[in-house]
Amino acid sequence: MDNALWGVVKERRHSDGEIVRVGPPHLREVAEDASVCLTLMVRERLADEQRRAVAAQLVDARERARRLKDLERSLTGFDAAAYAADRARLDDPARTSEALTRVRDQVRHEAHAAGERIAQLEQARTTAADEVRATEQAQADWAAHEEVQAQFTEMREAVTGLETKALLTEGRRDAAEQRLSDLEQLKGFSKRRAKKDLATAQSEAEKTRHSAEEAEQKAANARDVLARTQQQLGQRIADLRARILFSKEEIEHRQRSLHALTPAPSNPV
Repeated sequence: MDNALWGVVKERRHSDGEIVRVGPPHLREVAEDASVCLTLMVRERLADEQRRAVAAQLVDARERARRLKDLERSLTGFDAAAYAADRARLDDPARTSEALTRVRDQVRHEAHAAGERIAQLEQARTTAADEVRATEQAQADWAAHEEVQAQFTEMREAVTGLETKALLTEGRRDAAEQRLSDLEQLKGFSKRRAKKDLATAQSEAEKTRHSAEEAEQKAANARDVLARTQQQLGQRIADLRARILFSKEEIEHRQRSLHALTPAPSNPV
């Protein structure tokens, strides 16, 4: 059978696998022909599979070697301590994505609330500033009112001063006249001996009478001026008070409110 098979094989009119010797061949030519001998076919196919496996392993080994080199290059300058610290921070429950998201949301909420509060404070400050500006005319009127009051007080104090001076001058006049009267009542030798004192007393009495009259006239003139001016100043004060729309307390309250809403200037560094 092997001789017949070999005769067909030598003609080469078949394709590989069409003619197969299954059992152990007895003819050397058939036993050594891998296109016919099943044992050789199986052996070559196993060898091919092993070669492909080895080739795949070599490719995989080269790829792993390349990746290892890449990893070695990427680890150049690697700081193990810094990595451990970073790893600890990343593993911290407070630094998880969920925790950081909650913190971010809380910060956003607080920032929004702070923005609304700032807007409210700005609006309140604007309102307070408008309320203070509304009192500007009243402040000017109160200043004029105080000025008129001060003028009236100054005039009244001047009159009082002149009246006091007039009273003091009258007292000196009365004392001088009493001295003159006492000297004029002397008799005889005592009167002759006090002649010089009498002349002095007469001169002093005349001077003090003149001073008293002058002081009284000035006081009287001042009283007349005060009486004439008092009505004018009183009417001026009444007119001012009638048109003042805000009391001093209300103005001060509005100014304090604005001051409380105005941020303090920052100190330069």
